[in-house]
Amino acid sequence: MSTKMNSKSAFKSPNYDDEVNFKELALQDPDFADIINRNKGRFSFQDPSHVMQLTKSILKRDFRLEMKLPDDRLCPPVPNRWAYVRWIQDLVDSTSKDFGKTPQAERDVIGIDVGVGASCIYPLLGCASRLNWKFFGTDIDKKSYEYALHNVTSNNLDYRIHLLNTSALHGLLPLDALKIDTADFTMCNPPFFESRQDMNAGLSEKGKNPNAVCTGHEVEMITEGGEVEYVGRMITESHGLGKRVQWYTSLLGKQSTLPVIVKRLEELKCHNWAVGLLLPHATTRRWVIGWSWDDLRPANHVARPAEGGPAKELLPPPTCYSIDTSKQNEEAISDVMNKTLSILPLYWSWNSATRSGIGWTNGDVWSRAARRKRKAQEMESKSLHETKPSTCPDDGTIVLAFRVTVLDGYAEVHSLKGSDKVLWESFCAMLKRQMAPTGGQLAGKIETGPKKRVQVLQRQP
Repeated sequence: MSTKMNSKSAFKSPNYDDEVNFKELALQDPDFADIINRNKGRFSFQDPSHVMQLTKSILKRDFRLEMKLPDDRLCPPVPNRWAYVRWIQDLVDSTSKDFGKTPQAERDVIGIDVGVGASCIYPLLGCASRLNWKFFGTDIDKKSYEYALHNVTSNNLDYRIHLLNTSALHGLLPLDALKIDTADFTMCNPPFFESRQDMNAGLSEKGKNPNAVCTGHEVEMITEGGEVEYVGRMITESHGLGKRVQWYTSLLGKQSTLPVIVKRLEELKCHNWAVGLLLPHATTRRWVIGWSWDDLRPANHVARPAEGGPAKELLPPPTCYSIDTSKQNEEAISDVMNKTLSILPLYWSWNSATRSGIGWTNGDVWSRAARRKRKAQEMESKSLHETKPSTCPDDGTIVLAFRVTVLDGYAEVHSLKGSDKVLWESFCAMLKRQMAPTGGQLAGKIETGPKKRVQVLQRQP
């Protein structure tokens, strides 16, 4: 019986926080049951045939995908790979150019997988879970490319996934060779090791890990300079491509790689990056890093791991500022927030039902200096109404975009776009003063006071 995807079928995201229940999977998939029955009810992570069937059975059950894999190429663990795809989805969802007006699951998104491998698992998972996603994939290994092509066509996804067998001459991010102008993201599972000796040492360190079996070929596992050099080359290429890709990302096999990569980004004046920790409770931990040469800001829970994260200096600045309103009525605070932002010459759209709103500005319009300038303009018959924007432009004039949400006991201010840290902190400080019980808005005017640096806090969703 075919399990090929129906593009109109609903998708339910699987949760792999807990280990896969083998007994349950055996009841759901005859092929997996056969493996268990032939081995007296046992499953061995040291047996490549067992591990391969586990991957195939999970993909069939949870994603309705069929897969063919060679014995001498990597067999991808589904929970780990799906965690990376989910992180990418959150990253893209929280940095949409229309600031979330279009339902994220309905957005047209283009991704590039650098080194799809024989499984082509990332494009397959991405397309299985998001019906409007399309992928371009590359691989330098001819055998892996051929198997990947088979897996794409056998699942009827060749109209959404396009593959290219590349060479060293193409580079790692060959947008022109792929014949695409722009993409929403790139992703990559790079070769982790710099030599066979390094690979053997790395695998032996995981000897006590139940997932220790490795069927990967050297072309998938080893590269000159290891993953540090590989991702470093990707960063250099991305710097040349700039905003043609919204987010460049890569999996990292070693936590020690993270500070080297962050330092490299800082050297190139990249001010917008994100760090993720996949399956933090799993035995094998994997890190992901994303960077952008644009200024759409990801949500805190995407860019800053809540648990088990790295040193704070390796994380990007928080994008969420929390204002304590516990001593005030939620409805009154909502009214103050809306009125405060409504009278400023900036774009502001408020939803009273959800007590949240989205706004943007092309500069400082709340400080004393800005108010004096505006007053001078009014005296020259340039009214405030004429300077207040009514729509969201697409010409790059937005210097700060934000979302404000009033919740029980606190209000959250999220930075959606912008690279001016001082402007962001000034805006948050102004709102904090307005939300105070004796704030300027309650007195009938906006009172900004002297500029003060504010602490932007991290609050988990």
